[in-house]
Amino acid sequence: MFRKVPSLTYIERPVKRAYINLAGCNFRCRGCFAIARDNVGWSFSVDRLLRVFTRGCKHVWGCDVADQVVVSGGEPTLNRKFLLKLVEGLKRLGVPKIELSTNGYMLNRDYIGSLKSAGVDLVKIDVKAYTGSVHEWYTGKDNVRVLKAVRLLYESGIEFYVRTIMIPEVVGVDEISRIAKFLASIGKDVRYRIYQFASGIPKVLGREAFKPPRREDVIAALNAAREYLEDVDALVNVNSYRSDWRSVEFYADELAEVYRRVAAESVKAIEDWGSRYRLCPMSKLLTP
Repeated sequence: MFRKVPSLTYIERPVKRAYINLAGCNFRCRGCFAIARDNVGWSFSVDRLLRVFTRGCKHVWGCDVADQVVVSGGEPTLNRKFLLKLVEGLKRLGVPKIELSTNGYMLNRDYIGSLKSAGVDLVKIDVKAYTGSVHEWYTGKDNVRVLKAVRLLYESGIEFYVRTIMIPEVVGVDEISRIAKFLASIGKDVRYRIYQFASGIPKVLGREAFKPPRREDVIAALNAAREYLEDVDALVNVNSYRSDWRSVEFYADELAEVYRRVAAESVKAIEDWGSRYRLCPMSKLLTP
């Protein structure tokens, strides 16, 4: 039982937070910014991945585990046995909080229950669009299972929130309003987060570079969603996002060039990115 891992990301400060990025995805989002969408990186068993992850913790913080771990991708839910064993292993290591970032397509009631039992504390689920034709055009998949997964998460009692990336040409204010109305039909207390599309990284990765929203577009979407939901927030100023965070990314060595190009693009978009982010080859974690 193996999965490829293109990178492990560690927030050096002010929080001890790590991201385990599992490669491969069942969606083909036209504007995807994730290197991990493709099946690239080094192949790991769960046990070996946990050993390398722990070495990264020691390298970055001088301790065995992070305070928070996000299992992301790509799409981490594709291999259920691998994911559950990974979460259980992280809990055994003593990680206090484990988060799962997912498109929700693979989730059903049983899978959600297993994730909860294994130790997932928070699920971040993407609703790319509410209108079925828009969702299918953008991702290559319909959204029936995704919308059902949101309802199942709510019924399960696990902590979760819903995310949407705003792309004015595809998912604008009206579409975000439709998403918020749907979420309110489940519960007005569903947490909803709106993020800006940034065109630079998808362009570097050879994907579609849609026009990003203006500040006033994001604010309009935020206000539209708040007409239905009690807990809505939006990332309005992407260039100063988490400006106090300092991070290091350990990448699979053969992906060095693509990570350098993505980092160079990020410098253009995010204030002080060059001083806040550094790259290291993953092979550094394999040597004593």
